[in-house]
Amino acid sequence: MFEAIYCENGHFIASKPEIPDYMIRSGAMDKRFHDELKRLSFCTKCGSPSVCVCPSCNASIVAEDERPSYCGSCGKQYPWTQLALDAAKEYTDELESLSEEDKTKLKETFSDLTVETAKTPLAESRFTKFLVKIGPPAASALTKILGDVMTSEIKRTLGLG
Repeated sequence: MFEAIYCENGHFIASKPEIPDYMIRSGAMDKRFHDELKRLSFCTKCGSPSVCVCPSCNASIVAEDERPSYCGSCGKQYPWTQLALDAAKEYTDELESLSEEDKTKLKETFSDLTVETAKTPLAESRFTKFLVKIGPPAASALTKILGDVMTSEIKRTLGLG
């Protein structure tokens, strides 16, 4: 487990530098640490600002083997999780092969694919049925949009990881 820095889009930037808060507050950091923090301010892949604390509660982002989707302190979605869910919903709205009712049902599965609860298997089943219904190109795009924020189990089931 380590404190991590990601960009708002979810790209891993680095492990959080081990600089005590008192050094930051007092200005006692040497130039090397200051330059390192400045270097980590933006993502080199997409240019988005870096995030090392939860935007909702300011708790440090703690990661283990994979990027977390939710804050362990307040339970809120990290920016990259919300971005993926919003993009998936927007993409679903553009699917001409689905009725409005089907679009609503499909969008209702998205959040449950990012957590491990009793509703996750139901969401996975519904999501899989919709992937067949929308066809391979759209199914591929939708799983790519959501792939990084799905649970590990869902990824394995869908053959994504």
